[in-house]
Amino acid sequence: MINLLAGALINTLMFLVVSIPLADGRQSEKPGFDGYRAETRMLLPLPKRSSDR
Repeated sequence: MINLLAGALINTLMFLVVSIPLADGRQSEKPGFDGYRAETRMLLPLPKRSSDR
Protein backbone atom coordinates (compact mmCIF):
# COMPACT_ATOMS: atom_id res chain seq x y z
CA MET A 1 0.00 0.00 0.00
CA ILE A 2 2.82 2.43 0.85
CA ASN A 3 4.43 1.73 -2.54
CA LEU A 4 1.19 2.66 -4.29
CA LEU A 5 0.97 5.98 -2.45
CA ALA A 6 4.65 6.78 -2.89
CA GLY A 7 4.49 6.00 -6.61
CA ALA A 8 1.42 8.17 -7.10
CA LEU A 9 3.03 11.04 -5.21
CA ILE A 10 6.29 10.81 -7.16
CA ASN A 11 4.42 10.58 -10.45
CA THR A 12 2.36 13.68 -9.63
CA LEU A 13 5.41 15.66 -8.52
CA MET A 14 7.33 14.76 -11.69
CA PHE A 15 4.36 15.87 -13.75
CA LEU A 16 4.03 19.19 -11.94
CA VAL A 17 7.75 19.97 -11.65
CA VAL A 18 9.09 18.63 -14.96
CA SER A 19 6.47 17.93 -17.62
CA ILE A 20 4.24 20.98 -17.31
CA PRO A 21 7.08 23.56 -17.17
CA LEU A 22 8.74 21.97 -20.22
CA ALA A 23 5.50 22.04 -22.19
CA ASP A 24 4.79 25.63 -21.10
CA GLY A 25 8.25 26.65 -22.25
CA ARG A 26 7.67 25.27 -25.72
CA GLN A 27 4.15 26.66 -25.98
CA SER A 28 5.12 30.14 -24.76
CA GLU A 29 6.58 30.91 -28.18
CA LYS A 30 3.13 30.66 -29.78
CA PRO A 31 0.97 33.78 -30.05
CA GLY A 32 -1.88 33.97 -27.57
CA PHE A 33 -0.42 31.47 -25.11
CA ASP A 34 0.02 34.05 -22.36
CA GLY A 35 -3.70 34.84 -22.44
CA TYR A 36 -4.59 31.15 -22.41
CA ARG A 37 -2.26 30.53 -19.50
CA ALA A 38 -3.75 33.43 -17.53
CA GLU A 39 -7.29 32.05 -17.99
CA THR A 40 -6.60 28.33 -17.49
CA ARG A 41 -5.54 26.22 -14.52
CA MET A 42 -2.12 24.58 -14.67
CA LEU A 43 -3.03 20.94 -14.08
CA LEU A 44 -6.46 20.60 -15.68
CA PRO A 45 -7.44 22.69 -18.70
CA LEU A 46 -10.49 24.15 -16.97
CA PRO A 47 -11.33 27.84 -16.79
CA LYS A 48 -10.25 29.57 -13.60
CA ARG A 49 -12.97 30.67 -11.25
CA SER A 50 -13.59 34.38 -11.26
CA SER A 51 -13.08 36.22 -7.99
CA ASP A 52 -16.45 37.92 -8.45
CA ARG A 53 -18.40 34.93 -7.14
